[in-house]
Amino acid sequence: MALAVHPKTYDDLCRAREGGDRYELIEGELVLVASPSPRHQWGLQELFAGFRQAVTRTGIGYVFIAPLDVRLGPHTYVQPDLLVILNEREHLIGESMIEGAPNLVVEVLSRNSRASDRGRKLEVYAKAGVPECWLIDLAAQTILIHTEPEGNRYARVEQATEIARATVVPDLAIEVASLRLGR
Repeated sequence: MALAVHPKTYDDLCRAREGGDRYELIEGELVLVASPSPRHQWGLQELFAGFRQAVTRTGIGYVFIAPLDVRLGPHTYVQPDLLVILNEREHLIGESMIEGAPNLVVEVLSRNSRASDRGRKLEVYAKAGVPECWLIDLAAQTILIHTEPEGNRYARVEQATEIARATVVPDLAIEVASLRLGR
């Protein structure tokens, strides 16, 4: 006789976080999120500056950084490293979380998150209809830009090694070398 497996809920996620650890809920499964490294934080800070210039200061939307819950389904709550909500999706900004697919999400890969970010989490973003997802590998100095979600994958992937340009944010260009700690 098979045992029934019940997916975890948002309440379970909140209880898991009571101890101070960061968790995400991905398709009903609690996933522990490792603490970011100094390299990760530096790259994220530089990204935020560039995104803020192109998005917030031009008045076309909002830029947020983790930790901030994004509800992508009844059993999926993630915390992308950085996310963009353009004005046409402003209604998704709730009191305590983002209630739906952002226009763009960014994940900075780390040793502990690399497999999940490139696999399961990328699939979740595509399935939820996130139009653009950046995966940033600071060690390799590359940015993979995923666009055109189809089912649980992205139909188009471009690799940037010098300048990364967004498709959903006009005039957003990030110099990949600027994300490196210790110039």
